[in-house]
Amino acid sequence: MSLKRFIVDNLVERLIPRSRVESYVIGWARLVFTVRRPFIIGITGSVGKSTTTAMVAAVLSHPDAERIVGPVAATVGNMNDDIGVAGTMLRYGELEIPYAHAGRLAILFKVPFRALRLLIGGYPRILVLECGVGSTAHLEGVVEIAPPSISAVTRIGAGHLELLGSIDRLVREKGALVRAVPSSGLVLLGQEHEYVSQLEQMARAPVAKVPGNG
Repeated sequence: MSLKRFIVDNLVERLIPRSRVESYVIGWARLVFTVRRPFIIGITGSVGKSTTTAMVAAVLSHPDAERIVGPVAATVGNMNDDIGVAGTMLRYGELEIPYAHAGRLAILFKVPFRALRLLIGGYPRILVLECGVGSTAHLEGVVEIAPPSISAVTRIGAGHLELLGSIDRLVREKGALVRAVPSSGLVLLGQEHEYVSQLEQMARAPVAKVPGNG
């Protein structure tokens, strides 16, 4: 074991556990959502979610569209896990929980001031969020951080089975984004895969099926 890993595992994690820092950041992100109430478009799927997120954001950010819908922002890079979605809500272009004790303390100190600026200053009217599944990404948690008014599921395939164990559990996990949309919202489903009917049955909102493979 390296000295750095020993220090992180035996000192930093005991003093400022990663889970505590993540919960702290997520709490501030939820506060920003509660006060600013942006319109959330959540996008997930085994393939095509990054491209779809970028395309939707590009269309809504066109000057003609933006004059109607207001300022638009979207996920940057791979910020599609729990802390990434919270970071996007807090308008970070990149956010990772550092190994170093000092770096974690810096996050604890800086995040409240960042959130305060967002609470009283400018903030997007629409957020287009890529939502992933993985060891650090849990859609049941993501929809609590950023409840979607519109959700899109591109396609469900065999990705992440090593974590979830079965395709049924994967469908259930992806379906969290569908279940979270209120009856006044909209669910969009890529229709060319065999799990569309299962996702449709989960929805409270109207469902539109879109041709395509992701």
